[in-house]
Amino acid sequence: MNKNINFDVVNALHQQGLDHYHSGNYQQALANFDAALELYANFAMAYINRGNIFHILGNYEKAIADYNQCIKINPNFAEAYHNRGNSYYALQDYQNAIHNYNRSLEINPKFSAAYYNRGLVYARIQDYHQAIADFSQALKIVPDDIQAYSERGLAYSNLGDYENAIINYNQALQINPTLVLIYGFRANAHHQMGNYENAIIDYNQALQINPHLVTAYYGRGRVWEAMQDFINAIADYTQAIEISPEFAPAYCKRGDAHKLLGNIQTAIQDYNQALKIDSDFLAAYYHRGSSRYIAKDFTGAISDFTEALRLDSQSAVFYSDRANARYALKDYQKAISDYTQAININPNVAEDWFNRGRSRFLLGELNTALTDLNQAIQLQPRYPLAYLVRADIHRNLGNQLEAITDLRKSADLYSQSGNTRYYQEITNLIARNSNSFS
Repeated sequence: MNKNINFDVVNALHQQGLDHYHSGNYQQALANFDAALELYANFAMAYINRGNIFHILGNYEKAIADYNQCIKINPNFAEAYHNRGNSYYALQDYQNAIHNYNRSLEINPKFSAAYYNRGLVYARIQDYHQAIADFSQALKIVPDDIQAYSERGLAYSNLGDYENAIINYNQALQINPTLVLIYGFRANAHHQMGNYENAIIDYNQALQINPHLVTAYYGRGRVWEAMQDFINAIADYTQAIEISPEFAPAYCKRGDAHKLLGNIQTAIQDYNQALKIDSDFLAAYYHRGSSRYIAKDFTGAISDFTEALRLDSQSAVFYSDRANARYALKDYQKAISDYTQAININPNVAEDWFNRGRSRFLLGELNTALTDLNQAIQLQPRYPLAYLVRADIHRNLGNQLEAITDLRKSADLYSQSGNTRYYQEITNLIARNSNSFS
């Protein structure tokens, strides 16, 4: 049946296609592969190479169709399964990607790229232990695979095993000491371990290789901030912004540093800029809200915490902080509603029970206020202000003995903490009101 096929022409077209493929002239390569397949429809290599070009061009469905044809012709073509796995990975169809990598490894157990890419998929779906196993297999086959060391290091980092992460980054840098991104990864691992000086050294090394590396300035700024060197942190965030003016996280972190220095209005300006760039920047809303709260702009704070809750409706902290702003505006009913939401999400924060109880007390809801204060004290038995407020509730309920007991407990806790002023004020209060407490 193939007597009329000129295989010399077919192979020549295929070779021309490969030449164009390798030189990046993809459209001409496609034309050559098309022509070869028109003459000989069972040419498996032409299908896989055309599929590879479709993959490079981002047309993953067409790539998969060509890999399918290749596999139909040659069901034991390991590379075709592997490449089809890559296209499924690009489409975020991770289970099909894994299935294809599995099949390629069944055919060729020494296929290091299949282990590596399957490891990437496992890392993407946060199965870091399996990812590490695959990167390790890839390294057994190709011991100097820098990317495998790097990705295995990242997987260890995601597991919080920063020591093993650093070992892998060291291996990668031993093979190639000019890899700026690996210095950044290792610096981040040092940062997480609290080895701030080593982190600074790595970021410095990265910047020596590439003085325009925004992520290194940003990362080094975070380390300075962790060291409470806010001046150097601001300098690094500013440098990151100068190189990349649309890098919203640098504005946000510079705002944090300004806030910690007490430069509240400057901090707010940075959060404003971050939000101009990214209107859904959760951290910028939250930190601008807390800055506005410090500046006593409680209405502005409420607006920002509301935006933060739009982006994360399950944050107890956001509800609690919005409640605090509403409390400051004496909007006790709405404050109670927010404290209730915070408690529903996380019932183990004594301050939320205390603040809801205090709000209820101010509205005259004495019994429910008492219940909340009891819970706050149960969660945090050494909470002097809670005893003080509960004493006031007891006094209003006519529970005089319980009131004086709580006052004495509050005074004792303030004394133990070294707060002699509050201790003296409470003991004076007990003495002045001894008749009403008797």
